[in-house]
Amino acid sequence: MSIISKKILFLYIAATSVFGILINIYLLCRIFKNKENKESAQQKSFNNVKQRPPGTLIWIHASSVGESLSSIPLIELIIKNKTFDHILLTTSTITSKAIIEKRISSKVLHQYLPLDTIFLAKRFLNHWKPNSIAFIESEIWPNFFQQIKKIDVPFYIINARMSEKSYSKWRKYNTVAQELLSTADIIFAQDSTAELKFKSLGVSNICNIGNIKFDSNPLPVDIIKYNSLKAEVDKKIIFVAGSTHKIENFEIVKIHKVLSKKINNLMTIIVPRQLHEIHTLEKFMLENNIPYSKKSDRKDKTNIKNLLIVDTMGDLGLYYKIANVAFIGGSLVNKGGQNPIEALQFNCPILHGKYTSNFHEIYRNLDRLGGSIKVNNQKELEENLIKLIKDTKIIKNMKRASANLIKLNQGASVVIEKIFSLDTKRN
Repeated sequence: MSIISKKILFLYIAATSVFGILINIYLLCRIFKNKENKESAQQKSFNNVKQRPPGTLIWIHASSVGESLSSIPLIELIIKNKTFDHILLTTSTITSKAIIEKRISSKVLHQYLPLDTIFLAKRFLNHWKPNSIAFIESEIWPNFFQQIKKIDVPFYIINARMSEKSYSKWRKYNTVAQELLSTADIIFAQDSTAELKFKSLGVSNICNIGNIKFDSNPLPVDIIKYNSLKAEVDKKIIFVAGSTHKIENFEIVKIHKVLSKKINNLMTIIVPRQLHEIHTLEKFMLENNIPYSKKSDRKDKTNIKNLLIVDTMGDLGLYYKIANVAFIGGSLVNKGGQNPIEALQFNCPILHGKYTSNFHEIYRNLDRLGGSIKVNNQKELEENLIKLIKDTKIIKNMKRASANLIKLNQGASVVIEKIFSLDTKRN
């Protein structure tokens, strides 16, 4: 390790050690902001921890909702093939636990990952004594990585990616990146773009076997809710804007206001990425005299508004399933674009903006195959939405292209599980 790398890591260790003294105050503040609950705060300081069962155990860390959902196919394969006796799944957000616990087997142990201090990392690893470790996507925790290196068990980074912002930061400290990432036995890049970024940082233990998100099951859909909604919106053209960010919410409302005058049976459904932004959106619609309804308020089903704001969690799959066309948020604003596979799995034609760095290769291939349409601004989104509504032949071709893309890219989870299986046999 270079002298610069040693100094940077030393400073990080020192800072997190000091922070460890104040950890309870920090977590208490997050509870007051509704970013933690009692259970998550306790487990992040390594309290209220479950007992480790006897037998082999793999620890999988999936920080937030997207990573957690990506881990499900892999977890299901491990359970099916009995690769390990037990699975420990850690997450970092209360939202991820709320969503994931409905979809994982009762055989999976869930805990919140402790904060990244040396003391907590040591306690966590000494308690769980994992036989193998897998981190999903982009989590790099220096203290945990260094302690993992000391216990000498197989360690993998799965579906690895690096945002443009993180990449720019790590390029300045590429020797530190090399040191930390070399802890992993193999880094499985999710696409060639991610692979090139890691290689440019000097990382050699990397291979590209594809994106495990393609192996994910579709988002859950309550069939009773679906049938009820389908009856309500019969004969309407449904445009769903999924995982939208603040500015995009306003843009979609403006588009709806214009198109609703041209297309009488158009219904727009907005599923915001952040629920706390709905208040601002409501204020905007009231000021502009735009009729709307919220999902949580729709008790009178005889008074259906053609603009619906979804102010509840966990129903995105329901709306993608019923959509004629979908716009994927985080792409008209510079947020890197949200996951398009969730909509593709419901055979949904996609419109997206130009900011798609989080899923660059998927969007690029979708555009190339004709499964999605890229738009640069609100006006282009409006124009292309009208075009799709009027030409069902284009929609059929888009559906066919997106289905082919999913089939061509499945199988990464199977490869990874086979490698896990070889590890258990060697041990």
